[in-house]
Order: sequence, then structure tokens, then C-alpha cells
Amino acid sequence: MPETGERPNRSVRLIFLAMCIAAGVLAPAAALAHVKWFTDPAAHPLRVDVILSDRTLLWINSSAVAVLVLAGIRRLVGRRVGSDSPLLRRMARGAPTILAIQAAIGLVAAATRPALLAVNLPLSMNSLGLGLVAAELAIALCFITGVADWLGGLALIALVLLTALLASPFDALEQVLWAGIGVVVLVIGRTAVDGGQARWWFQRRDPTWARRAVSMLRVAMGVSLIAVALTEKIWNPDLGLAFLADRPELNVFHGALGIPWFTDDLFVLSAGLTEAAIGAMLISGIMPRLVILGMWLPFHLGIPVLPAQELIGHLPIFGVMYLLFVRGSGEAQRASLPSRRAAIPERRTRIVIVGGGFGGVTTAEHLERVFGNDRSVVVTLISDNNAMVFTPFLPDVAAGRLEPTAISTSLRARLRHTIVMRGRVTGIDLEHRGVQVALDDSVDEVPFDHLVLGLGAVPNYHGSQTIAEEAFDFKTLGDAVRIRNHLIDLFERADREPDAEVRRALLTVVVAGGGFAGVELAGALNDFARDMLANYRHIHPDEPRIVLVHSRNRILPELSKPLAAEAMEWMARRGVRFELNTRVADARGGVVVLDPAGEIRTETLIWTAGVTPNPLLRNLPLQHDARGAVVVDTTMAVPGRWGLWALGDCAAAVDAHTGLPCPPTAQFALRQASTLAHNIHASVYGEQLEEFHFGAIGTLCAVGHHAAAAEIKGMRFSGFFAWLLWRANGVGKLPGWERKLRVLGAWMLGEVLPRDIVQTPHGGLDLENASLHVDGRAATRVEVQ
Repeated sequence: MPETGERPNRSVRLIFLAMCIAAGVLAPAAALAHVKWFTDPAAHPLRVDVILSDRTLLWINSSAVAVLVLAGIRRLVGRRVGSDSPLLRRMARGAPTILAIQAAIGLVAAATRPALLAVNLPLSMNSLGLGLVAAELAIALCFITGVADWLGGLALIALVLLTALLASPFDALEQVLWAGIGVVVLVIGRTAVDGGQARWWFQRRDPTWARRAVSMLRVAMGVSLIAVALTEKIWNPDLGLAFLADRPELNVFHGALGIPWFTDDLFVLSAGLTEAAIGAMLISGIMPRLVILGMWLPFHLGIPVLPAQELIGHLPIFGVMYLLFVRGSGEAQRASLPSRRAAIPERRTRIVIVGGGFGGVTTAEHLERVFGNDRSVVVTLISDNNAMVFTPFLPDVAAGRLEPTAISTSLRARLRHTIVMRGRVTGIDLEHRGVQVALDDSVDEVPFDHLVLGLGAVPNYHGSQTIAEEAFDFKTLGDAVRIRNHLIDLFERADREPDAEVRRALLTVVVAGGGFAGVELAGALNDFARDMLANYRHIHPDEPRIVLVHSRNRILPELSKPLAAEAMEWMARRGVRFELNTRVADARGGVVVLDPAGEIRTETLIWTAGVTPNPLLRNLPLQHDARGAVVVDTTMAVPGRWGLWALGDCAAAVDAHTGLPCPPTAQFALRQASTLAHNIHASVYGEQLEEFHFGAIGTLCAVGHHAAAAEIKGMRFSGFFAWLLWRANGVGKLPGWERKLRVLGAWMLGEVLPRDIVQTPHGGLDLENASLHVDGRAATRVEVQ
């Protein structure tokens, strides 16, 4: 596996390991751990005078020094990153099971002997006490059998939260460990086939959930150790001294080694400082295996000689130690600048993603997570723009509700560890494994080992060159800004136009296509036009017309028929007109020709009536479907082409569970990106690929003026509540809190302030003349026959 630096010096490692083991043997403070099982803590409350004494300062300094020393050792001996050894990977598969069973034994001991409370809950023979005992036994049964183990994990987390309500704050902190165990069982699973992967519903959303769960367990264990050290040794020495009074032989420094000045109080303090330092080192995540093997494990060497209940109570601790040892810190190492000792690998795996849309950017994000600081892997994203646009909010930009920058995110700011290249892909050479990219003044070739096709789609004009030349697209941020400026310009011209027929043509907007994009745009533009009337006194309210042309007998074929009818009724009440069973056949000189019959005089035709995968794909010697998308298998890989992947609009994918084709929507592209990134990682390290499956949650479509249509898990509703849900869902998917706050602020202000009708400059284009007669737009179109 790749390394970031030289191999650790073996002698240094052995010396440090010997020192740690010696320190652990000479400080068998485990005998003092959880002494509440043997001594009544009420008789030994925390002493405020001790909390405010030098013992607290010693605790802070010793823990800080321990973490700094550990960091220095790692810098000295180097560190390995990437996947673990095959042996550790095999051991990791059973680690969650071992942890769950040992936790179950501890829970049974806690439930059957209230004096041994593993969660320190004040149980008694009342309804609450019996309920908690039953809960502990039920959780243990789930963990042992593996039946509904996720429910047992949730219940264990809830039990710890209950501790925080019933017990003191420090008692609650001591039990955070159990919450960490619950998280591991919930996320990874007690019966996991591969202990390195999360359950499928976590894995689909983010492949790093398993690592996160292990990180939570590690931090929870560290917090519990520090809490135990503070409350039972450092800040409450009387509790430890009372325990030592019955077992004076445990102070090996005073008894066995004959050191008279090493008193029991100093022994209790040393044990607490050691335990707190181990907790701090675990929280830091620095070299956790060395901490466990060199310090934490020797710390418990005295446990077997203690009473049986002490050993039973510590079984979950040993399960945690085992899992953390085989899994490490649980965190993917973050990319960092090369150190002076770092050696750049001679051979790198080059992953190239073409396309900066939802699928491409999300794939890059997941690749950054799964590979972490693996410097043998280089991820490059090629996009013709340096920002990713949140396209569901494009209608709000076209209607003047949102500013363009509010829904666009810089790729370089979002992808910290990915090489972002702004350029236009002109060709792909699969034989020589290279991508040709047109830059400002040159054409470069980017080599690849793995290539992800995420080029998106382009408008499909069904062979009509005149429509391609005359119509506005609605795919990019620039398209939305051009439409908004054009509509404002039309109102300016209509306000001073004396001829009623000419004014009517100026104020007529034809939207071709009754799918989601066309309906949302028509509804937003209709609201925009109605709101602008207050500023144009010479335009009658009945003159602006938004006409939606659709080739089927109803709009929104993605929704159920009753819900689509409700959406159409909402829009019709607001003044939107519909031409159903009709398609745009041609466009010329201010006239839109309809089929089967009819014409509409207009200066504005917006095309949302069809898209097709990027035509660059058709030049590749691959299997395509009828749309022109590349056929992929259930792992998102192109059959017969190792290292070639596709997703989103570019992929003709099927669901592995249902066998049904996946629609080319953003909702599916986001989930495909997660599976694809996981499979690239698995391909690089020779692991098993996973198949793509996603059950769509539902669909939402805004229809204008505080109304939307929603169909979620079979439930259908429309109106204001659906509109709120549409907005909440959209804001939730926006990347970054800055963008969320910008959009929310703009929406709230838009409810009380009038719309801004100032034309927005865009890229130096002559927006004032950007009407149906602009010929320059044809140069930006890609015609597909």
C-alpha cells in the first residue's frame, strides 16, 4: 500500500513500545477503574477544594504533553495511510460482532446485579427501575442474536441520554462510551458481512459513515476515560483511597518496590493522570493502535486478578479496544502539504472526471472522502465552468427572486483536494487513455487510469435548425440571466409601444415542454410578469401571456394524473395558458409554428422540450441506448472497458434490485456518484464492487405563487404546504451554509419587498438585444439529429 514518508525505524518503534508496556505494568490503575461498584459514591462526593487545586492543572498539562509527545513520535517514525493490511481487514470484519456481544454481556451483568450498573443508572424496584432493566436485557438480546440490532443500537443511545437526565453530568459523561457502542452497532451492524462498511442506507448517502462511526466510538471512549479519571481519582481521591484501603497490595510502588514516598494518594493521582492522558490521546486520533497496545491494554493487566464482576464489567472495554485496534482512528487522513520527509510515489492512480454538474462534482467529493490523504491517487475534474450551479433554483434566477451567485458554488472552494481544470472537452481517446481539453489558447491531453463520464445533457431540437437558432435554452446560469433580462427588455419596449398587436406579441412568452423544467419556469415567469405590472402603467394586466406548449394530453407526466391536473389548475387560475397535444414545429421571424395547427406571434420562445446526452459520447466506440447514453452495468462501470465509468445523463443505468432503468435526474445522479466513488476505490484496492440501488423518495414541483405539487412515498398533496416542502428540500441540498443563508434571506425579503427589475450584466453580452432575433446564440448550441 502507498505510504506518505519513510518506513518507521524498527528500533524506535520497539523502544517506544517497551516503554509504554513498562509504564502500563508499573501503573495498574485499572484496579481503581469504576470503583463505584464496590464503594458508595455518596459517601465520597467531589471535593471543590481539590477541583480548584493544582491537581486540575496537572491533569491539563499531563494530557497536553501526552498528545504532543505522541504527535512528535508520529512525525519521527512516520505514518502509514490508505488501507490496512489484509490481516487487519479480515480482523475488522468480525470486530463489530465481538463488540456487540461483549457489550451485551456487560448489559446483562448491569441488569441482573444493580450493584454492577454498567450504565450507572439509579435502578430500584419500581416501574422506572424495572423498565430500565427490561431495556438493558432487550438491547443485550438484540446484540447477541443480531435481530433488529439497529434498534438495539438506537435504544442504547437513548439509554445514555436518559442517564444524562437521571444522573449527575459527570456520571452521564462516563457513559458516553455506551453511546459510541450504540452508534457503531447502528451504523455498521452487529451482523455486518464486512465490518469496514456501513449499512446500505448509510453507505448510499456517504461511503465514509463506517469511519465516522468508529471515530465517534473513539472520541466517546476518550471522553468516558477522562470523566472516570476526574470523578474517581483526580477530583475525588477519597474514593480511590477507600478502595486501596481494602487492597493495599495494589500500590506496587509502595509495597512491592519499597518506595516509601510513593503514597496511596500519589498512586491514585498517578493512575488518574495516566487514564486521563490515554483518553486525551484517543480523542486526538494520533496513532490509536500504539496508544491501545502500548498504554491502554497494559493499563488493564491487573483486571483478571480482581473479582469476577470487575472482569465482566470490563468486557465491553476490551471489545472497544479490539475494534479500535483493527480499525485505527476510523478517520480518513486529510490531505496535507508534503513534508520534507515525504516521498512522492513513483506511480500514481489518475482519476479524471469530465463534467462539473451534480454527478461529476458529487463523485469528486466522495472520492476525496474515501481516498483521504492517499497521495498515490490524483483526482482531476474537468469542467467548462469554474462553478457548479444548483439548477433546481434556476427558475427563481430567471424570475428575479434570486441572484445568480446565490445558487453557484466555486469548484475550487468546494473541492479542496481535487485538481480543477476549466476547459472544454473536445475528445476522448479510450485506446491511449487520454482526454483532449481545449483551454484558452491551447489543447492539452489529460491522461487517466479511471475516467468518469459526467458531461450532462444538451438541448435536443429534434432536427430543427430554426428552433435551435431562435429559441432560448434553459440549462445554465447564463440562460436564466438572459431570459430575465430579455423579459424586462420586452416590458420596456411594450410600455412605449402604441400598436396593440405588436405589444401583445412582445408580452407573449412561449415555453415549449411541460415537464418539470418547463412547468416551474412557466410558473415563475408568470409571477414575475404579474409583479412587474406595477412598474409599467401602460400595460394592461390581461396583456402578458405565458403559454405552455406540451406534446402530451397532460403536463408533468412524472406525477400521477390527478396531481398533474391539480398543478395545471393552480397555474391556470394564475393566468398561464396551455396548448396540450401540441408541439412546436418551427420558429421564424417573431412567429412560433405549432403542430398540428396554429401559430403564436411572440418574441420569446424558451425550449425545455427535450435534452439528449452530450453528443461527444456518440463518437466513443461504446454501446449506447436510444437516447445516446452509454450503457453501464449495475456497478456504474462500462462493460468491457476497465476503468471507464458513467453516471447521470451520460449513463443508461438500471437499478440492481428492480432491474428498471434509472431516470436521468439529479436525485439519481447524486446517489450514483456515491456508489461510483466507492467502486473506484474498491477497484484501486482490489475490493468487491457494490451494485447501485436507490428507491426514489418522491418528487416535488413548484407551480408558482406559493404553490407546488408533491408526491412522496405514495402520498399526494399540493398547494402551500407542498410549496414550503419544496423550498425546504431545495435549501437543504444547497452546498454550504453561506448559500443556504443567502437563499433564505432573499426569499424572506422577496415576500415583503418588490421584485428588482434592473437588468443584470452578464459576461459582456449585448443583453438588450438578446431576443428572438439574436443570431449569435446559435454558435453556443449543439445540434443533435
